[in-house]
Amino acid sequence: MSHGHFLVLALYVVCISANCDAIINNMDDCDPVVCTPPCENGGVCVLDANIPQCACLEGFTGLQCESDTFALKMVFNGTNKVKYPARLPTLDSGFTLCLWMASSSDSPFYLAEVLFSYSGADSVPSASGEEAAGFFLNAQSVYYIKTHGFTSQYSLHTYGYLPRNGDWHHVCLSWNPSQNGAIWIYVDGNEQFVGDSNKHVILGGDVYLGYVPGDVLFSTGSILQYDGAITRLNLWDTAMSSGDINNLRCGRNEGNLVKWSAFFGEETNLQNVRIEDEEDVCSEGAP
Repeated sequence: MSHGHFLVLALYVVCISANCDAIINNMDDCDPVVCTPPCENGGVCVLDANIPQCACLEGFTGLQCESDTFALKMVFNGTNKVKYPARLPTLDSGFTLCLWMASSSDSPFYLAEVLFSYSGADSVPSASGEEAAGFFLNAQSVYYIKTHGFTSQYSLHTYGYLPRNGDWHHVCLSWNPSQNGAIWIYVDGNEQFVGDSNKHVILGGDVYLGYVPGDVLFSTGSILQYDGAITRLNLWDTAMSSGDINNLRCGRNEGNLVKWSAFFGEETNLQNVRIEDEEDVCSEGAP
């Protein structure tokens, strides 16, 4: 190509919009991309394969970004499970897990019901003893998985277990490897030291709600699926302070490891879980 031709072509721009697909001299001649109905909740109309579509802000979904995932809850009945769409990496800098839960389960086995689990059947800790193969939280205990199939339990009985009075409660769990693997539980802003796990690394694995996979534990007779509701569950790769955790209660902050909005994508595996609108957990008189 000659230098003359290059100079001529350099004067042109390619404009692609809903009403313009041509090489023209001036971008102002192109009409903006328009979505009908218009995007909601701060969504932006963009072209996807020359079709106008809404690009939603984090936390919103739907064709017009009309659905606020922070206003959705998952309802479990003890026979269902949810698998997060992405596998988590190895954790060595701590974590904080936060969620809102409401349960009025009358099961005599309520204390064994699992809210959250994170593990991998292929995660094999080294012989150093500083690694764990995962962890999970149920209504009475925090467990870390020492090796494939075996766990070590930290009871929450000194706190009074997680409540099941039918009200919404904000529950957070933190693990700090720089403090001998210290584990803390927070319920409605009240903190309780659970124990030192002596673990400094948690290997990568899969996230489940309301469930622990049978191939992770050799004996699951005392581990039951959750009966209740969960909303706004997020996981961060740092051990937060109690002040930071209290600031999260009614905010829209999503985790950088697990995001509540990502549970509502097409790749999430939902089995027998109902998705419903939730009451605003921060305006209905939650503790």
